[in-house]
Amino acid sequence: SVYGHQYSFNDSIKKYVQAAHDMLETFEVELFPKLNEIKVKQGEIIGYTGNTGDTEGPHLHFEIRDEKSEVPLNPLRFLRIMDTVAPGITSLLFFDRINGNQLHISLKDATDTLHVPVSFGVSVNCFDLEQIPGNKNNVYKIELYLDSNLYYRHVLDSIAFDMARYVNTYSYLYPEKMLRGKFQKCFTDKNNDLPIYKVLNNDGTINLDDTLLHSLKVKVYDIYDHAAEVKLT
Repeated sequence: SVYGHQYSFNDSIKKYVQAAHDMLETFEVELFPKLNEIKVKQGEIIGYTGNTGDTEGPHLHFEIRDEKSEVPLNPLRFLRIMDTVAPGITSLLFFDRINGNQLHISLKDATDTLHVPVSFGVSVNCFDLEQIPGNKNNVYKIELYLDSNLYYRHVLDSIAFDMARYVNTYSYLYPEKMLRGKFQKCFTDKNNDLPIYKVLNNDGTINLDDTLLHSLKVKVYDIYDHAAEVKLT
């Protein structure tokens, strides 16, 4: 477990760190305590939140990482919290994969039948709540179904630090102020090696070269399997 941006440690950890400062004669130190060298118990204060970094107030930057690889893991895989609220879907954005045009569908005024490009990708503006009212967090999983068949799935379990730059190709910030929001692409562009994709047909791009009606379903989940979905033709 990682606790970042702290203001100070508790007394026992502070003495341990200060001794290392004095011995190494440097402010920045990286220490690896031996087994049982520092003991803490449930309910004990181990540090105090600080205000360093890009922040507007004291906070705790908390992570759980794989012990050997240091890859950050989704902490909700290990911590059970009270969450009875399903995620929400605000809007969809269709990308024309040939001409680069975009079709924005707000769910407030969406029609159930759309005319789409021959080749297109779907992206989703969505969020998850733990409680009402509460902070909007990201969803855990997104699925795309074409004619009732699972076509795409990604799961946000872990992303290594050296993979984080690919997030910029995975998400898209819609520029218009009235519709501004960050969309998660249910397809992949070049130079995207994120390990989040579990089902990926044709890189997520849908090709419909006929004039028939097809069903499309977008479904988003939180980690407790609460779900929200949108169905379109």
